[in-house]
Amino acid sequence: MKGKAKFGGTNWFTRILLGGQFVISLLSIIMGVAFYNNGEYQKDYDLGFATKGIISVWVNNEGGFNTYRDALSTNKEIELIAGTRHHIANGWYNDPVRYESVEREVDIFDIGDNYFEAMDMELVAGRNFQRNSETDRKESVLVTEELVKQFGWTDNPIGKRLVWMDTVQLYVVGVIKNIYARALFNPIQPLMVRYTTPEKYQQLVVKVEPRKLSSVNEFMEKNGRFFLIQFVMAE
Repeated sequence: MKGKAKFGGTNWFTRILLGGQFVISLLSIIMGVAFYNNGEYQKDYDLGFATKGIISVWVNNEGGFNTYRDALSTNKEIELIAGTRHHIANGWYNDPVRYESVEREVDIFDIGDNYFEAMDMELVAGRNFQRNSETDRKESVLVTEELVKQFGWTDNPIGKRLVWMDTVQLYVVGVIKNIYARALFNPIQPLMVRYTTPEKYQQLVVKVEPRKLSSVNEFMEKNGRFFLIQFVMAE
């Protein structure tokens, strides 16, 4: 451009450069503020489950879960140890579920003992699963408020019969507060929670005070050769 463009003054090229710099600076400020506000919004938003003080660990089977659980139980800083097949942060599956003539695509979690309490899930109607109940494992489910809404249940949802995989009959024993298992920019999905057996456990979930998360994480690393996934670090 040497010798062909004269900088300074009020020529059109100078105006374009100055205007472009102004627009880029303004957009950067606006986007920075927007990203910050969005982060604060998501940090403080009630997702329907614990977002701090949770560590999840993959285990191979029930034996691996039991061995690791026993090793961790000696740590007084650990408040609760839970077993589960699915974890809010690490997987679920989606299947059609029918109520009478209405069918909806529903996210499904299979959880084990103590998981409901460890993740601070909130029961708004009915009851939780009863420990070691074969009836609950075979035919009882918890559902979210969104599932109740999508099936149009205006009366008491407890006892409603759902049909899964065309033949499996399931009965609602409790309604839980909505859980945002996906990103907040996605519409909230209806969720059904089932009670699974220990032999299907794939993950171990630990609940601790957020300020003790780091020390518990180190303790867990020293007491098992497992792949640790820290769900949410405490601030």
